[in-house]
Amino acid sequence: MLERVRIFNDRYDEHWLQQMLFNHPEILPIEQIRAEYGPLIPIGLEINCGSGNIDNLYVNADGLLTVVETKLWRNPEARRAVVAQLIDYAQALSTWTFEKLDSICREKTQKGLVELARQDEAEELFDEASFIDNLVENLRKGRFLLLAVGDGIHSGLEQMVDYLNRAQNLHFHLALVEIGVHQTSAGFVLVPNVLMKTIEVEREFVRLKTDNGIELISETTQSSSDRKSGRTTLKDFNEFYDLLISTGVTQHRADCVKQIVSDFSEIPYIIVYSNKALMIKLIDPKGSSTKISVFYLWHDGFLHMGWPQQQLLKLGFSLDISSKLFDKIKELFNVPDAKISIQKDGLREFRNGTLPAELIVEKYPEFKAIVDEYTAAIYNA
Repeated sequence: MLERVRIFNDRYDEHWLQQMLFNHPEILPIEQIRAEYGPLIPIGLEINCGSGNIDNLYVNADGLLTVVETKLWRNPEARRAVVAQLIDYAQALSTWTFEKLDSICREKTQKGLVELARQDEAEELFDEASFIDNLVENLRKGRFLLLAVGDGIHSGLEQMVDYLNRAQNLHFHLALVEIGVHQTSAGFVLVPNVLMKTIEVEREFVRLKTDNGIELISETTQSSSDRKSGRTTLKDFNEFYDLLISTGVTQHRADCVKQIVSDFSEIPYIIVYSNKALMIKLIDPKGSSTKISVFYLWHDGFLHMGWPQQQLLKLGFSLDISSKLFDKIKELFNVPDAKISIQKDGLREFRNGTLPAELIVEKYPEFKAIVDEYTAAIYNA
């Protein structure tokens, strides 16, 4: 039996929620709001930006920043105030340089922005130059995702349009997220709910979408919501499928990719998209925000293993788990040693062009069994 409790009581207060969102950024329903801003990588808590302290600040491997403000919304004025506060933060951040943000990141995490972002994505997928260029550009243009997170919102959303129009020089997206805390005999469960999100906020164009489907529009101009910035992150499988076809992949191989992915779209697996690959990852059973790599599919329809060893070491797992996965897939498809790339630290990966999707499908039951065994080994460790 789930019992709803209010946040900001003696046990569940604002600082508790901030820490929960820092330790478990996957609580925030980014896929429902703006998928291109995920996966979220925490930079720090209570970051002074000159206009106050940002509760939670995140970046992702594409150089996109997410700003979170946690608040108790008991009245419309408080809700408008938190939105105004978020916009003030965005205005302040838009004056920052990469070097300033990098310095704060090192202070908070003992790592630079590049190192922090690189560890969340397969090494061969991470483009350092693009990451820096994108982040510099996003800071300059004020291209951020602003999230107001609390325990309840009611009416009065249309009055927020005035506050959004204060920042016509910025290009941000904004959402209001309710976090429901439900007490159980075993602990608690957090249930997020997106109550409002902007489809686009750019110059004089503001469009809000509420939880009941009502759209509130203020002074509509030509929307540029389809415009991408920097390295374009794919949003869903349909975009990935189109990319496969556009790069010359045969219809048969593209359909084989679709067949493989269909079995990995539910918990504990999650699908993460980059600009040119689709990655199958596992939610860390120990509760961290790290997503453990299983395999990924390149835009040419070939399968790669990535480098899960570093993630497993970081999380305290045995490297034997990933070694067995690699060895069994190598044996299943009779991959010769000449098709394997070995790094100086002994990590192994299949070379480009080794495992096309159609070959995986030919032995799919065996392949799926090997992956499921890998998953079970992690979850039972």
